[in-house]
Amino acid sequence: MPFEITNGVMNGESVWIVAATNGVSFVFETNKVEVWLGTMTSASLWYDPQKAVFKKFLLDIKHSDGKQQWISDLNADGVPDTRRKKGNFYSEAFMNGEWVPFAPGDGTYANAVTRTQQFKIFHDGTRWVRMPESKSGNLHEP
Repeated sequence: MPFEITNGVMNGESVWIVAATNGVSFVFETNKVEVWLGTMTSASLWYDPQKAVFKKFLLDIKHSDGKQQWISDLNADGVPDTRRKKGNFYSEAFMNGEWVPFAPGDGTYANAVTRTQQFKIFHDGTRWVRMPESKSGNLHEP
């Protein structure tokens, strides 16, 4: 399959780009690799170049309903953490096997909403968890 290799600058950083004639492209940065399938589907993979381990992933793909969506794995453990569909004003956290809608909080937590309840959540570096409630019933920060 014919391809082209070139270099360029993105966000002030030198990058290498490999572009094939079938619409597949690879962009190599110092700590990130991007794979593009055409113009609407991509995967971004951040990594630690010294340790040679992945740090996080971001997928930009179409949902089964046809809307573009972004799915992130914030710690590269293979389990999705958040997603957001194009046109939605909220994101969703993957908690206990379900997508739970949430809106940003004060920077340390997010406000989650289900059909029956509203509660605060935060990402502990591994997964999204519900913030514990104090005995007075008030939520406290982690």
